[in-house]
Amino acid sequence: MQNVRRIDPEGRPVFVTQVTRHRLPLLAGLEPLLLEVIAELRVEFGMRVFAHVILPDHLHLIVHGS
Repeated sequence: MQNVRRIDPEGRPVFVTQVTRHRLPLLAGLEPLLLEVIAELRVEFGMRVFAHVILPDHLHLIVHGS
């Protein structure tokens, strides 16, 4: 993966962006599935999701892990 940045936010929310390869619109129509996966990750990792945006070629999350 390119441009992978790992930080330790010391308990603060983080802004996450995930982009599809070559910015292909691979996420179009997958919003319900992606929201289900995000909900499962919230439970599994104790993650709080403050905001999300799902676009055809990328998504944004503002999350906080516990």
